Amino acid sequence: MRQPRSNYGSDSVNFLNNIRLSHKLAFLVGVPVAGLAFFVGTAYTTVEKVRVQGPIYNQIILGKDLIADILPPPAYIVETHMEVLAMAGKSERGDIERIAQRCKQLRSDYNTRIEVWAKSLDDGAMKTELLQASQEPAQAYFAALENEFIPALLAQNTEAASKVLNETLSPHFAAHRTAIDNVVKQANEFASTNEAFAASTVSARSMILWTVASSIALATIALGWLISRSVSKPVLHLSQSVNDMATGKLSISTRLDTARRDEMGTLAAGINNFTDKLASLIASTRDASNQVMQSSGMLQENAAKMADQMDCQAARVREIASAMTEMSASAAEVAQQAGEASKAAENSRGMATEGGKTVAGTVDGMHAIEEAVNSGTQCVHTLGKRSEAIGQMIQIINDIADQTNLLALNAAIEAARAGEHGRGFAVVADEVRKLADRTQKATAEISQSISQIQSDTKAAVTAMDKGGIMVRDGVAKAGRAGNDLERIVTSAGNMTQMVNAIATAAAEQSSTTEEVSRSLEQISTASAETQKAAEQSASGIQQVASKAGELKRLIDQCGLKV
Repeated sequence: MRQPRSNYGSDSVNFLNNIRLSHKLAFLVGVPVAGLAFFVGTAYTTVEKVRVQGPIYNQIILGKDLIADILPPPAYIVETHMEVLAMAGKSERGDIERIAQRCKQLRSDYNTRIEVWAKSLDDGAMKTELLQASQEPAQAYFAALENEFIPALLAQNTEAASKVLNETLSPHFAAHRTAIDNVVKQANEFASTNEAFAASTVSARSMILWTVASSIALATIALGWLISRSVSKPVLHLSQSVNDMATGKLSISTRLDTARRDEMGTLAAGINNFTDKLASLIASTRDASNQVMQSSGMLQENAAKMADQMDCQAARVREIASAMTEMSASAAEVAQQAGEASKAAENSRGMATEGGKTVAGTVDGMHAIEEAVNSGTQCVHTLGKRSEAIGQMIQIINDIADQTNLLALNAAIEAARAGEHGRGFAVVADEVRKLADRTQKATAEISQSISQIQSDTKAAVTAMDKGGIMVRDGVAKAGRAGNDLERIVTSAGNMTQMVNAIATAAAEQSSTTEEVSRSLEQISTASAETQKAAEQSASGIQQVASKAGELKRLIDQCGLKV
């Protein structure tokens, strides 16, 4: 029987093998749910940290505000105006040129930032205020600075420079500053609006995230519970059914439900198919065991008849032996009387008459012996036919045992295909196969004994035939002796010759009776051996019947009702 493969090389697999299937499914559902909860928690804390008005956002805004407080913004010409005021108080040409170069760089930075914001800002009032209301006075400011104010200072015309500063540059700066103040106000409102929108978006998306996560978790748990029930319940049913089959409960009413279309339904159909095949095998084995028991009963009956016939044969042989003993004594007496007749011729006629009577009795005894020998031969022939019939029945039992062995082998193969679920049936099939093997051995021994009986019976038939020939020869010789005695009675002159003939016939008769006695002893020995073989055959048949009964008992333990 094939042994189930073990997983001793993997501790993790052995650990999982000790967990119930429902717990495994719960673990399978719990791990994703826990991972989802961890993911949602991590996402929520991350959003809380980086959201608008969050800790990280506030730190970024704080840094930008600090930079804005320290450095003048390039899109606001306040730094340029401060440089202009500083330049107005300078009289050295080098200082004026250095500040003029700085103002030129500030104008370049201003133009760069204006181009950036022109591309970045969406169309609206704030973009119009920045690119038109604040840019136009700024560009006029830079034009007056480079074309009028700086040349006047370089020409040492402070009066003209002061006039440009007060009448041109300062009004342009004031207009630019007013526009910038409006832009700052609109930017603050824009930032506040975006912050509020971002906060509401984060809040709404967080709520959606929690809702989706909760829904997924609940759906996963519910689906896991449904799957667990759909798997664990049929598995428990299958386990219970397999345990019932292992204990021998193979009733057709306990078949599994195959309405499912998943793997459980396929497994249930396979187990039902296996159970049907096993039930068919057991039913066939039961029929075979019943046939074996019936054949065993017939063999027992025939063996009993053969034993009775052998007893009858032995009794007849004993009768023949007794008759042959009497005949031998009569032959000895005839020989003695013949000797006395040769010595006393005067009593020859009386002795001849006495001898004639004795020979007549001898002839009658020889006829009785011949009939007994013929009857014994007929009994031995009948015994041979009975032995042949027993041999045929033994062959039938051997064929039934072969069929039982084949059925047991098929049952073992089907049980091996079922793997662990079929171990109980494999044990039963193995016991059935062993029982069939023992039956075959017993029938082989019985067949050998029957063959020996047949051989001994043939030898007995041959011996009985020889005895019949000898008896017929003795009858013929006794007849000749009677004729001689009749001639002695009718012819007294030939008394001496007749007496010698009687003596010779008596000697031959004694020798013949001794040979017949030896043949009868052989027949008696053969009959005893035949009777012993018949008893051994009956014992072997009894063993076959016992094994067949044991096989039927093992089959009945399966509880199969078909």
